[in-house]
Amino acid sequence: MRDKKIRKIGVLAGNLETPYVRELVRGITDAAASVGDRLFIFPGMYDRAYAGDITLAMDEENDLYSQIFSYALILKLDVVLISVDTIRCFVNPHIIELIKVRLREVGIPCLMLESADYGEPSYRIENVRGIEEGLRHLVRVHHCQRIAFVGGPKGNHGAGIRQAVYEQIMAEYGLVVYPGYLETGDYSFSSGRVAARRILNCQPMVEAICFANDLMALGGYEAIKDA
Repeated sequence: MRDKKIRKIGVLAGNLETPYVRELVRGITDAAASVGDRLFIFPGMYDRAYAGDITLAMDEENDLYSQIFSYALILKLDVVLISVDTIRCFVNPHIIELIKVRLREVGIPCLMLESADYGEPSYRIENVRGIEEGLRHLVRVHHCQRIAFVGGPKGNHGAGIRQAVYEQIMAEYGLVVYPGYLETGDYSFSSGRVAARRILNCQPMVEAICFANDLMALGGYEAIKDA
């Protein structure tokens, strides 16, 4: 009986200090370990870009792209998983396309996570339905009208979609987004707590707060209990 081939899987992800990316990497790591595959993580290093306050020079972008491509060849990877949402905060979108094209030219397939913007195959996250259903529930069942929102990091693709859904639903029901109703966090527990405190301090008559992810909502619960 022939031994199972051990696959070498590369993962390109940014902002490893954020809860979402830690959970993403943990899940991939557990899945690879369960079948004996080897995992290689290529972390994005420009963490401040997650908040949208860095613009990389083209030579820095090209350096990053070249390093990723070189390592993929040296390691003879079987596949590369690219976390699109977490790296396009600090890498020009065309660099992501170049990485995929160059790897494909040498026979290394890519799976694009969170987005289908670069073609298939892709594994997408549902950014719309959960926010939409939660907001409609607040309006229809609890008759809330003063609803605030804590979104994800500026520059994050999924966070932008979720905030757009909030604004769309509020407009659909003719509800006003008052000053102080929109806050942002980094998808962490502590950022949800801080954002909720700011909302409650600015708008004490708010009736509900919608959060862009679970961890921020849990932090928000703590702020609401404290208030």
